Amino acid sequence: SNTASISVAPPGTPVILSGSAARVGANERVTVTWGDVLNESSYVVQWSANNFATISGQSGSLAAGLTTFTTGNIPRQPYSFRVLAVNVLRTSTSVPFAVAVAP
Repeated sequence: SNTASISVAPPGTPVILSGSAARVGANERVTVTWGDVLNESSYVVQWSANNFATISGQSGSLAAGLTTFTTGNIPRQPYSFRVLAVNVLRTSTSVPFAVAVAP
């Protein structure tokens, strides 16, 4: 009988490199950039106004290899962002990254 073996390693832990908010009327859009990690099948970006006691919003599933994300219009206030690298084994979560409110 034929046997196939597949080896999967957990994804690396993302590190957010930068984040900035741009004012859009009474709202803002925030762009975060992170370093690509090994073994991810996708990324998810989450943001929170209360250091992740609750999640204010999140992206959909983002393509592996992608390293930047811009929110849609969100209320103008300080947020913390985190990036999750996902694969079938587990999800690795970055350290939260604070982004100041848009001027």
